[in-house]
Amino acid sequence: MEKEKDTLYARWLSGELTKDELSSLKESGDLDALEKIRKVTDDFAVPGFDVEEQYAKLRKNKLSPERKTRKLGLKWWTGLAASIAVIIFAGNYFLNSAEIVSAPFASNIEYVLPDDSEILINDGSEIRYNKRKYDSSRNIVLSGEALFKVKKGVPFIVSTENGNVEVLGTSFNVRSRGRQLNVECYEGSVAVRFNNQSGILEPGESISVVKGEMKEKNLIEHIQPQWKEGLSRFYQEDINEVFRELERQYNIKIRLPELDKTFNGVFKHDDLDAALSSICQPMKLEYQLDETKRIVEVSKIE
Repeated sequence: MEKEKDTLYARWLSGELTKDELSSLKESGDLDALEKIRKVTDDFAVPGFDVEEQYAKLRKNKLSPERKTRKLGLKWWTGLAASIAVIIFAGNYFLNSAEIVSAPFASNIEYVLPDDSEILINDGSEIRYNKRKYDSSRNIVLSGEALFKVKKGVPFIVSTENGNVEVLGTSFNVRSRGRQLNVECYEGSVAVRFNNQSGILEPGESISVVKGEMKEKNLIEHIQPQWKEGLSRFYQEDINEVFRELERQYNIKIRLPELDKTFNGVFKHDDLDAALSSICQPMKLEYQLDETKRIVEVSKIE
């Protein structure tokens, strides 16, 4: 009897039932359950899923004497289909809510937010935010560096692993690399927070958080981030992170000895040899560049 039902279900799936077989299935009450399964799977179709092939595999496993299985009725199948539908719906909802924008190495990306605020994303950096909640919660998660020009409105928050930056409407730059955060303010005012530490920046000021410690503010003369002008600027920052930034800008690999130094200065984006010299000379380091393999070996000067 069980085998006959299985055959009947398979013929129903393939659309091969006769009128008498269809009537028999309807009288047994099984047709309603099967139709529910079809409705759910039609609404949430999975590309490339062969129903007959999967049913054959199921029958093979069920008939195998080496496997001990528990027989499950149609109610279980209906519940499974409904559960799959809920999972797919929830996954699509959350995936469609998240907007992720990344800039590849050695290039920048301009991006306009729903409120017309603008972001210029530096190379090797990424932003994420919730499109559905953006109007009421302007929260941007930043990994790397970006320039923000924010329209006035509800508080605008840039979240990084090294601290948060909050504004209402202004122009500012945020760089979060490794264990360091640097913020520069060009217009308006910016609040920078990390744990119990906080600082307010006015135009022409910058501040850094290095390894969990907020540093003193610095005065700046430029009115936009220097990376827009082809320069990377650092304020007493970990030399290892400076070399990581050099790798991103030139898409090269740098091999370093163990270094425990801080760097204050700039390097250019259009001349690798000059950039290496501007970092290595004041740090009493030397380097060898393999142009073919794009590898730089840095060593300490004895």
